[in-house]
Amino acid sequence: MKRFVLHVGLAKTATTSLQNWCYRNRERLRRRGILYPDTVHDERNAAHIQFFGALVDNRIELVLSQLLATPEPVVLLSAEGLSNRLFDLPDESLRRFRELTNDVVVDVVVIFRSPQTWVPSLWKQVMIAPNYPEMVSLWQKGLGSHARTEAESTWNIAEAKSLRLPREQHMPGLATFRELPRVRYYADRGRVVEDLRTAFGASTVIIGDYEDGWHMALGPALGLHIADEEGSERHRESISDDLAQSIRALNELGLPVALRQRILAALVREEEDRNGLRLVLALRTPGVLESFSAAHTLRGEFEDWISSNLVVDDYRWGVVDEVRDLIARHC
Repeated sequence: MKRFVLHVGLAKTATTSLQNWCYRNRERLRRRGILYPDTVHDERNAAHIQFFGALVDNRIELVLSQLLATPEPVVLLSAEGLSNRLFDLPDESLRRFRELTNDVVVDVVVIFRSPQTWVPSLWKQVMIAPNYPEMVSLWQKGLGSHARTEAESTWNIAEAKSLRLPREQHMPGLATFRELPRVRYYADRGRVVEDLRTAFGASTVIIGDYEDGWHMALGPALGLHIADEEGSERHRESISDDLAQSIRALNELGLPVALRQRILAALVREEEDRNGLRLVLALRTPGVLESFSAAHTLRGEFEDWISSNLVVDDYRWGVVDEVRDLIARHC
């Protein structure tokens, strides 16, 4: 009998590490009769977003017909949207999925994390997301709503350089974020497990703990031994508290999306290099702020943000040159 194993997240529980391992080990899995289908990206983003998208758009029949026709007895799929967007999946699409997999064993793997560390990590992840307005809107929505907000519906134009982050789309503070209904819901393991079981018609929901490593749940689910050193691998660790506050202020400036993305990438890269927040010093260098455009209404606010949010104790000239170039291009 065919078997589907759906890894659904949660967000910030080493999902990227799990997906990268599956992508790198596709041939190893295939030899054991397990298919990890090709993704639309590569090892750096090895999620099955096309499967999730088929559920969102109510076109699951085509995707399932292809997966059911594969020779491997087990199909392994991984997408965080299957959990963090559970309430946004159309009821009709989920019903059709259950009908089409009536003769298939469906098992769900979900990894949880202690709320004390999970909520701050998720809060930071929302702030640095490329689709920041959409993510803020998502987590502020109530439960049981399938309606797409205006921010979600229009984000497909986000690549337009003229698009700005809406100023009213502010990120709530950590204390407020922690109390949002969706955040509180995903901290309740019992409710999440039962809703996942119902939504996907799962025979079993296999629960893992982030603190133990994702391999301790995925390995037994697949009948595999995954070494501890493989399961302890981490990608996309959370940014520091100091950087989170800086990025929160950056997001509220209403900058053009393209410019915000470049500055954000440089900020995060600097921290990953363990150089702290020694960035964007070009914007304090004589003449560079002027090139940001004297007519630019955000100039003063941007300068205030730099003064208030960046720790300046040395010069990173490579970043200085990059920021000077991006300001010249986008402003």
